[in-house]
Amino acid sequence: PTSNISTITVSAYTPSDAQRINQHLLTLAQQLVDRINEEADDDTVRFYVGQVADDEAQVKSAGVAMANFRNEHGIFNPAPQSALQLQLVEQLQDQLIQQQSRLAQVLLSTPNNPQIPALKKAIESTREDIAQQTADVAGNRNSLASQSVAYEDLSLSQDFAEKELAASIDALEQARIRAQKQQLYIETLVAPNVPDQALEPKRGRGILAVFILGMFLWGIFSVIIAGVKEHHDR
Repeated sequence: PTSNISTITVSAYTPSDAQRINQHLLTLAQQLVDRINEEADDDTVRFYVGQVADDEAQVKSAGVAMANFRNEHGIFNPAPQSALQLQLVEQLQDQLIQQQSRLAQVLLSTPNNPQIPALKKAIESTREDIAQQTADVAGNRNSLASQSVAYEDLSLSQDFAEKELAASIDALEQARIRAQKQQLYIETLVAPNVPDQALEPKRGRGILAVFILGMFLWGIFSVIIAGVKEHHDR
């Protein structure tokens, strides 16, 4: 079975050295985890900061387009045309906002989630429906209905840009809150301590090994010396 618990064992010349090395390893591990958290959070916040900037530019652009239309046609707020279709466009826009919020949450929590491609495809499909429904509202350029439709189109674009901006700001705030929290952390179950007794070196085993090696060398030298004496006696 797998476990998230790791055991650190340190071998050193003195008990205090072992404790100090163990503590230093824990400090390095925590610094690594903090750096991973910081880099991930910086990337997420940076992404949503850029998204908010883009949406703010869209809101400003939509506001300028609305002002230009009012000045050009002398129309402030004409009666809406094709109310049913406009209502459907609004519903689709709300649906798109929900889908984008869902995608933002999935990207924030699980960037590799297999649902992401399906969510992106659904968003693209909703965008196409919005574009199609908005196009169906268009009328004759010279008619009052056409001017009314053009106004409503600008109004929907402005509202939609503001909704997208609000959604991006909310996602940015969530990312910043997440950045203030620690996603990965190290919890020390048992603090590094000074060993009660040394496990190394194995003195008894070492002495026995030296004795056996000494006896082995003594036997070799004895044979060599005996052979030299025998050769000399001849």
